[in-house]
Amino acid sequence: MKFIFKIFLFFLAVVIGFLSTIFIYFKINKVNVNKIVSPLITSELSLFNAPSDSLTGKITGLSGTILWTARDNNQQLITKPQNIQQGEEVETGTNSSLKMAFNNIVFISISANSKLSIIQTLPANLVFNQLFGKLEYEKLNSSIPVSVRALDLLININDGESEISVDKNDSTIKISIKTGDVTIAFTDTNNKTIIQNIKSGEDLIFNNNSKTFTTNP
Repeated sequence: MKFIFKIFLFFLAVVIGFLSTIFIYFKINKVNVNKIVSPLITSELSLFNAPSDSLTGKITGLSGTILWTARDNNQQLITKPQNIQQGEEVETGTNSSLKMAFNNIVFISISANSKLSIIQTLPANLVFNQLFGKLEYEKLNSSIPVSVRALDLLININDGESEISVDKNDSTIKISIKTGDVTIAFTDTNNKTIIQNIKSGEDLIFNNNSKTFTTNP
């Protein structure tokens, strides 16, 4: 009986965590649910092709070792610019770099030893998952939300240019705002939703284990 109860508690915690993530996402983006969900329902699903209404990005420059992962999980090294779409990933090796752009909405520079997943590129909202490494995001169109997931932290790039570094070894995230501002959101250890705005000239360090952050200056 105790074993069954523990299993129940485990699944309850998973459901609560999932619902908390969805709540945080919509709270900081203030996006109508129908604008995001409807295209996913009406678009024809394909393992190889992104939804027809999603935006296609372009890898504009690259150097060194670049590993590209397709939507069907096929991986290969790339050596020249190409299109990139929702559901794909790129990873840079040592002494490598990559630049990509999405329809004059956001320009992304990826440093060495970094990995980025393109989660969603629907016009209603662009969503990326920065798995590790250092990336620089320059938002060119303030009317379209651009969000970055980094470990358990959700980062909404409101405007301008920001540098995000994810160190998966010590579970820390550093955000440096060069211009503009970003809004971060996360659930702390007391299951409370925390939302914080960071402005130009400020730095933030987030500890993913303790769910705490410090800012300077």
